[in-house]
Amino acid sequence: MRRYMRLIVLITVLLVLLAGIFLFFQLVAVEHLDALARALHSFESEIAAIDNKLFVFLLLMLFFVIKAAFPVLPNSALFIIAGVVFDRPVALLINVAGIALQMTLRYYYGVHRPGGYAHRMVERQERIQQILKKNENGSIPLLFIFRLLPNFPINTVSQLYGSMGCGYAEYIFVSLLGILPKLTMYTLLGNSVFDPFSPAFLVPLALLLLFSVSSVLLYWHFVYSKKKKRQEDLPPQDIASSP
Repeated sequence: MRRYMRLIVLITVLLVLLAGIFLFFQLVAVEHLDALARALHSFESEIAAIDNKLFVFLLLMLFFVIKAAFPVLPNSALFIIAGVVFDRPVALLINVAGIALQMTLRYYYGVHRPGGYAHRMVERQERIQQILKKNENGSIPLLFIFRLLPNFPINTVSQLYGSMGCGYAEYIFVSLLGILPKLTMYTLLGNSVFDPFSPAFLVPLALLLLFSVSSVLLYWHFVYSKKKKRQEDLPPQDIASSP
């Protein structure tokens, strides 16, 4: 019952947020659209005039490396920045390379330094613990869902799966597959950020919100269905005592 209440609250918050954004644009922002459009166009021209894009690329890669150790910027910000500065295909490739580098570094940190915050996080989540215990090298479906989730700690999951001995090739493939949808949406947002009222910006934004809600629902279904199945497999006398 509690998880359904959380779902209702989540959907309500999203609807209120969307309604608030709509009212803001209707009552306030619409009066300043021309000035905003001119300012954005001017900024877009300045960005397009950047000659040394190699420097921007190297700076982005440096931030991805730093993020493997310190959460200086959200990954979404780096994805958007790449979309702002580079053409869409190039920005996507840069973001994929950058996040793969970050996840690889943190994975190998977990290989050589098991334990720490990643394991403490799992210890607080009994249902996740039960799923991982059935897979000595980590649950691959759970890894995929972790990567789908919005704002779920990338470094923590990477370190956890490195420490559990998950094969690198399988780990990085599933991780990239899971993170690719939101990475793509953020890149498209960055690519269209100077025209925030266009379908090129609003469609990825709407898809990102829809995708975020769907991934949370998928996580709840996966984790709680595992719990339910485990209880069904227990002998009748053990179900009452099952956590």
